[in-house]
Amino acid sequence: MVFKKGDVSWIKNKHLSKRHRMKLSEVRKGKIPWNKNKKGFKHSEKSKLKMSLSRKGLIHTGSFKKGRMPWNTGKQLPTKIKKKISLSHKGKCLSKETIKKLSGKNAHNWQGGISFEPYTTDWTDTLKKSIRERDHYVCRICRGHGHHVHHIDYNKENCNVNNLITLCIKCHGKTNQDRDNWIKFFSHS
Repeated sequence: MVFKKGDVSWIKNKHLSKRHRMKLSEVRKGKIPWNKNKKGFKHSEKSKLKMSLSRKGLIHTGSFKKGRMPWNTGKQLPTKIKKKISLSHKGKCLSKETIKKLSGKNAHNWQGGISFEPYTTDWTDTLKKSIRERDHYVCRICRGHGHHVHHIDYNKENCNVNNLITLCIKCHGKTNQDRDNWIKFFSHS
């Protein structure tokens, strides 16, 4: 059996009975341990120097630790590679004109500016806390930890407790898209 990174041994967190341990001991008798002739192994001076420098962060070891210098500090990329990177990034950033075209009234999910409407005076911290406690701080969609209170019918003026549910931040963001389907979803659950 070949282990890959992340695999867990079958024996991990298992407690063997005394009888089983005795059987394993009997099987191992007379066999040479894997580290029998490894005791007293000494590193060469070159290896010791490499290990010392890697601990000090002076040579790259493949992992980055806080306080160490990145491998590319003070190094210049060749112009050919810089050009390749530049070309690969072209078209990924939206221009100011494109952003203007896709935001506000031109956005695909524009609802007529209703997000700017104020909440009613009934929308209080006490009401929100009572909804969270009623739902035991559990998101109604993913069953994760929920802290956001959501209006099922998307009407900020309807603060009826039957119209309010608890959602996590991720699921609350999802509910802003395709509102009609979410209204159906919550009315059936």
